Amino acid sequence: MKALIQSRRTRVLLLLLIAVGIAALVLPYTEFYREWRFEGKAKIREGGVRAEVINFSPVNKVTLAPPAPSGFTPQTRMGFFVDNEWEPAIASDRFGHVYILYPQYGGVPGCAACYSPTMILQMSSDHGQTFASPHVIYPHGSTSHHR
Repeated sequence: MKALIQSRRTRVLLLLLIAVGIAALVLPYTEFYREWRFEGKAKIREGGVRAEVINFSPVNKVTLAPPAPSGFTPQTRMGFFVDNEWEPAIASDRFGHVYILYPQYGGVPGCAACYSPTMILQMSSDHGQTFASPHVIYPHGSTSHHR
């Protein structure tokens, strides 16, 4: 073993392995790693609420255009038009209801008490032809849903 450690290459390799091991243990606790790993998304998820978002109108009823000859309607923007709604979940039932659920980041129009992100529901009762205004599901810190 002593002869093995005497080799310069072996010592450099051992020191390199120790340095990589220490970096692997320390790196996840650094801001650099969090920024790189989450690509900056973590900052927006820290609950920042922007006044310009809150001041938008919470009323946003949507009527879809009639279907094209292909049978599909053109793409339609749903939710609040404040450019920060992500990853919607869409479902429907056999009674003609269509549900869109998504997190709203940066604040909720018309809701100064809502945290960021807040879950928003938008519903249609006519097979997706029209949609009611977005509805706050559960503002942060509340014990009942907001109406």
